[in-house]
Amino acid sequence: MGGNRKIVMIMMNRKMTALGAVFLAGQLLLAGCSQPTEKQAESELSSAISVMDASSQQTEDGLVTYAVLENADTDSIKNGNLEYVPFCDANEDLIGKEIGKFKFPGQDDEHYVYEMNGQPSDQWVVVAAADKKDAQVYREMQVTDYPEGLVSDYPWN
Repeated sequence: MGGNRKIVMIMMNRKMTALGAVFLAGQLLLAGCSQPTEKQAESELSSAISVMDASSQQTEDGLVTYAVLENADTDSIKNGNLEYVPFCDANEDLIGKEIGKFKFPGQDDEHYVYEMNGQPSDQWVVVAAADKKDAQVYREMQVTDYPEGLVSDYPWN
């Protein structure tokens, strides 16, 4: 059975939505699998489901639980289809309303996600530990217009 047919069978068995199927197909293409084996498709599907599940949960206090994606250069955080990467250090003036939280893999301390004052949260957020020290501005990966006065500290921006 061809790779695409295997994906369709897996999707049908799991009652996957069309959006989930598109996400899975994209993940497989990014992984370089134009004709994936059933095992590759299952592996990518499990990863996709984990990310989708983790990035759509809310805590009891109404905060969004962000997923952490471990990448080659840095860890990014994900909420639904929005993925954010570190951009630069943040001062307390940039920290707005608390909107989410997460834990980096292998760490016990929670990190909090805040709106960035003066910017839409689907483009820019601030991430900090509970004490708000060492806060970082995070940029949504598709954003190319940077706020005046912000300069990236990282080569991937």
